[in-house]
Amino acid sequence: MTETSQSNTKELIETTNYYPYFLSLRVWKALIHYFVTKPATCSEILAKILKTHMSNPLLLLKTIAIMPKSFAIAKTVREMGISRIHAHWATIPATAAWMIAKLNDCTCTFTAHAWDIYQEDTMLQDKMREAEKVITISDYNKRYLTEKFPDIDPNKIRVVHCGLDFKQFTPQDSTKGNIFKILSIGRLTEKKGFHVLLKACRALKDIGIPFLCQIVYVRGDFEREVFHLYDRLELKDCVQFIPEPPRRAS
Repeated sequence: MTETSQSNTKELIETTNYYPYFLSLRVWKALIHYFVTKPATCSEILAKILKTHMSNPLLLLKTIAIMPKSFAIAKTVREMGISRIHAHWATIPATAAWMIAKLNDCTCTFTAHAWDIYQEDTMLQDKMREAEKVITISDYNKRYLTEKFPDIDPNKIRVVHCGLDFKQFTPQDSTKGNIFKILSIGRLTEKKGFHVLLKACRALKDIGIPFLCQIVYVRGDFEREVFHLYDRLELKDCVQFIPEPPRRAS
């Protein structure tokens, strides 16, 4: 860890697990374990996924692909005595949480953010019905969900706005000579708005404000446009692109 790490970073790193999709004995052991010990539940999960995803072959393939990993996570959390599963995003992550809850006879919840309820709703009603709670980030989202799925109890849907407890963070004292710093983290896709950020950086540069913008990025489908704009705006002296650090294998 670096000196700038947050106080809870070490604890988070030590308790975070990453699972491969297929090439792992741990994954296949879990898959075999559940198909042997809970064949009816496994058949129910597979049948539900096939029935609800048949009209979207690509999403069906993606969902089938995460089944082995979901089974491995289910076995791990059961061994750890965890009885509540939560997932962010109402699409494939929530489907994984639903599978884990089914396999372990436990409760699950998920957070719905944005595109995951407006652009994709495959199996969403089923997941909302079977979840203990559905959390979403805005009142607008809750209204949309309650209107789209009137048979779902509105009291099951809770609004939790995105935000940070700034009491946890103590900014460094500013001293003369320090330049203004901007940090942005995200995937290089259009909706993240990195092209807007780069144009803002060009505007700051044009009016002579000293600054450093660091963008920690994950590769995405808009990266060609972002890097082309970066070159065209001539921002190499004040904007840095930093690829995401490699993940620690479990």
